[in-house]
Amino acid sequence: MKPYNLSKKIIPQPLRLLDNIGISLLFLMIPAIVLGRGLMEAIVGATVIVFILRSLVARDFSWAKEAWFILCIGIWFYLLTISFMVDHDPGDTLKRTLPWIRLPIFAVAISHAFLEKREIRKKLSLWTLLIINLVAIDTIVQFLTGTSLTGHDKYHHFRLNGPFDELIVGIFTTHLFFLALPPVLISASHLEGFFRRIGFVILCTGLPALCIILSGERSALMLMGICGLIMVLSIKALRKEFVHCLILGAFILFAAISLSSSLQGRFISQTGHQINNFKDSAYGRVFKNATTVWAHEPIFGVGPRQYRHACKEKGLPKLYSTKSHACGLHVHNIYMEWLVEAGLLGFSFFLGLIGLWLSRFRVTLKDIGDLNEDIELKLAWLAVLTYLWPITSSMSFFSNWNAIGFWLVLGWALSTCLPRRVYEDLRS
Repeated sequence: MKPYNLSKKIIPQPLRLLDNIGISLLFLMIPAIVLGRGLMEAIVGATVIVFILRSLVARDFSWAKEAWFILCIGIWFYLLTISFMVDHDPGDTLKRTLPWIRLPIFAVAISHAFLEKREIRKKLSLWTLLIINLVAIDTIVQFLTGTSLTGHDKYHHFRLNGPFDELIVGIFTTHLFFLALPPVLISASHLEGFFRRIGFVILCTGLPALCIILSGERSALMLMGICGLIMVLSIKALRKEFVHCLILGAFILFAAISLSSSLQGRFISQTGHQINNFKDSAYGRVFKNATTVWAHEPIFGVGPRQYRHACKEKGLPKLYSTKSHACGLHVHNIYMEWLVEAGLLGFSFFLGLIGLWLSRFRVTLKDIGDLNEDIELKLAWLAVLTYLWPITSSMSFFSNWNAIGFWLVLGWALSTCLPRRVYEDLRS
């Protein structure tokens, strides 16, 4: 990326202290994703408070002029407005929409202040690499013995949960995998010899990749494969090494399925049955339920956190036989979730938000001339893609664990892009 003269100022002591606190909170967030949602929520709140204090000390609120953040404020007001139009318990809906704005502020805090420096991002990537490797070891031990090192028993005979109480270890690893890769690939690109480079990459990332395969999470594996293929096509410097890694990964996947009856049942038998009987599968029923609910309120939607009530009220097909919200708490696809709960208007706003993010990425990509920056930029936005890929089953965009993870990854990706002033100059 070309050097730009942005007139650096001497950082006063209070500002440096607040920056160090904010950075420390982000380092704590990575293991917090494993440890629990309550800790994640506390870190988000603390990060937002520290960032607001930092803005007051520095007298810098230029981040509020970011186009995507301004749109987020508009979306927030829209969600608050439709919260008063819902049929069931507006107070419950407001519990979701009122604090939602903290998440865009969290993302802008990451991109504007706490991950602005590449050296900090490198250290956070290495820390993330360590965490996902530890999670992978815990999960692999669970696959081999039935119990993880953290004391969690295998959740299901063909699904692993590792250190989590829920079946999210695969998607957790996938979301963070590409954020952990930049220092690995940058270091590999400077090694002499093909086998040294490929061996170094496998040594650093082999266990997390194996964890995704063994987890039994098909969405996580699919996203890993799609983003891996995009990585091969977009990063030319290590393309030969990437191709060999993908071939090796495919071989390990084939071997794992061949040797494990539980993975055979999950990836072949169950998948084949659900494809052949999609209409009657849980995926088919949830899609049909979602479109039926959306058709009832196509413009404004049924309101945040209202799908569960609308689905039950209309007597739609059940996904579960025992749960109180038997037809599902949410739509299991973020685009359908926006369409159903926020209507065509809210869905359009969300697409506009994605467009603004992609514009920042595209302009930055055109201006990059350094291989290391190119690798970091593309991998960070591949991590965002693991959340925004449209054709997959996903967690709720508004639930704490998934939502905090998304805005963390987004803020990280935006921090790799050009500053707002430079970006606007290049666009004009």
